[in-house]
Amino acid sequence: MSELQKTLESVRSKSFLVEIFGLGYVGFPLAVRLANSGINVRGIDVNPQRIERLQNNKLMDSELQIKNEFLNCRENKNLELAKSPSESQNPKIGIICVPTPNPKKNDGSNVFVKTAVE
Repeated sequence: MSELQKTLESVRSKSFLVEIFGLGYVGFPLAVRLANSGINVRGIDVNPQRIERLQNNKLMDSELQIKNEFLNCRENKNLELAKSPSESQNPKIGIICVPTPNPKKNDGSNVFVKTAVE
């Protein structure tokens, strides 16, 4: 079996892991929607209070519109919440969802992307 065929089989069988770095206003709903569709997702955020809040199923007002989906994917164990990535036997896809650097400003906004990559 070729590498392309193995990859295609992993996608068809949903035997891969998506790691989403950053659980803010983009990363959190993306993680929930992917996990709710049956994909295994590890949502990663360096903010320990955010991870703890989500692990306790406490959502902010801006997150309440997807509360039922969130609770469903947590119950189905398709969404894991963590402070850092971990090893996986399955293929992984990484998605970085952190504030985007603004090249017109010299405000050090690239620190978020550098931290996510590290």
